[in-house]
Amino acid sequence: MQERAHPIIFTGNGWEYFKIYFVNIMLSILSLGIYSAWAKIRNKRYFYGHTSFAGSSFEYHARPLQILKGRAIVVIALILYQVIIGFSPLLAPILSLLLLFAIPFVIMRATKFNMQYSSYRQIRFNFFGKYPYIFLYFIVLPILSILTLGLAYPYAIYKQKQYLSNKTSYGESPFKFFGKSKEFFFTYFIAIFFLISLYALILNAFNLIDAQSIKAFMTGFKEGIQTSLDNNSSSLFADEQSENVQGLLIALGFYTFFIFNILLFSAFVNTRLTNYLFNNLRLEGMSFSSHISFFKLFLIYLTNLIFIILTLGFFIPWAKVRSVSYKLSCMAIFSDQIDSFISDNETKANVLGEEFSDFLDIDIGF
Repeated sequence: MQERAHPIIFTGNGWEYFKIYFVNIMLSILSLGIYSAWAKIRNKRYFYGHTSFAGSSFEYHARPLQILKGRAIVVIALILYQVIIGFSPLLAPILSLLLLFAIPFVIMRATKFNMQYSSYRQIRFNFFGKYPYIFLYFIVLPILSILTLGLAYPYAIYKQKQYLSNKTSYGESPFKFFGKSKEFFFTYFIAIFFLISLYALILNAFNLIDAQSIKAFMTGFKEGIQTSLDNNSSSLFADEQSENVQGLLIALGFYTFFIFNILLFSAFVNTRLTNYLFNNLRLEGMSFSSHISFFKLFLIYLTNLIFIILTLGFFIPWAKVRSVSYKLSCMAIFSDQIDSFISDNETKANVLGEEFSDFLDIDIGF
């Protein structure tokens, strides 16, 4: 029997989310950050509730106080860290090492919490990751990538994605990622090679430009700045102002080019790895598909950034909705027996129930 495609549908609206986002920001400020736990719940429930496939949407069941308790633990731990090193600076290396060992625990708890409180058709997801493996993949391998000048970084990302996928389940059914590390190495190699080639082309273009033309341009630019200054200002002041503006524009051009490269790199890597991850993911007879376009995603990233700058940040809610909407519109789930599969998991879920200990029933992290 041929598998049936179930597209993932996102019905979120930029203006609708802006109202939620704006209220969240204002109340978080007025409450000195306390309301941020409620804000996180509202944000997640909005995106979960507007994401659906096969006629049903996802749900997020966490409660604000659970998140607030987790954040309080993190804040208290950081305050104690600052107080201790303030009284005894010699303990800073030891405490930093302890903090390094605590990071995998935070990752493990945050991932487990988000999975256990996420559901589809009343069936919860779950995460069964163990601390030693998370420490290996999220701490040891990234450190090795630094020691190898970044050569081991793609492998670290591959192991992280593989472990998180294989240790996640829907009800009693585990996900399985069949991807290989070579795709991650190839993706990062192409991205870096593309950036190096871009830099080389630009430097070569500068070398081809006549030095006299550059000098004439800079002279004309300087004279134009001087004529636009206040007529009452002195000549020396005008010279200083024109040089300052010239330096500011050069710095602005440099940072613009740098950000442009970051957008190119992140869009390319995000596109290839997201597509590869979903196209090689399975769940007991169900397969996944993703065909995000690099050029479309890059255009969305670029226009989002431009509008965020022009609106002084007010466009952020629309930017998030645009990105999520496009990515999900490129994804689908294939299955010829999705109803019977979910029915089986509903039976298992009803038998097992949902019980978590008080200590683990918190979201440690932000």
